[in-house]
Formats: sequence, structure tokens, C-alpha cells
Amino acid sequence: LNEHGAAQEQLNNLRDSYAKLLGHQNLKQKIKHVVKLKDENSNLKSEVLKLRAQLTKRKQSEAKLQEELNKVLGIKHFDPSK
Repeated sequence: LNEHGAAQEQLNNLRDSYAKLLGHQNLKQKIKHVVKLKDENSNLKSEVLKLRAQLTKRKQSEAKLQEELNKVLGIKHFDPSK
């Protein structure tokens, strides 16, 4: 989470710098647009992290259920340590 906070702060600094560097007739509108895009990008990155965590949990759950099913069916996995 600390990395995420540092990345978010860096993103905010880059967003502000980028918005200042843009030259456009309607500068305020362009800045608002860029800020909106950066915020949307940040939100999407957060959503990706959340979905990856959910996927990992589901894969672990699936593996556990498969193992239980194999026990019930009497299917044994090869264990190289034995």
C-alpha cells in the first residue's frame, strides 16, 4: 500500500506538470480533460489490482476444491517426495 501511495503521488505530480506544459487555446478545458484522463487511469489501475487479487483467491479456492474432489473420487496426485 505504501508503494501505491507513492505511485499515486508521483502520478499526481506528473499530471500537474503535464497539464502545465500543454499549450492550447482553451487551456483550462484541456487541463480538466487531462486531469480527468489521469484520474480515470488511476481508477482503472486500482480496479485491475482488485480484480487480480480476486482472481488469485478464486484460483486458490478452485485448487482446494479440486483437491477435495480428488480425495472423494480416490484420485491421487504424483508426489515426488514419496
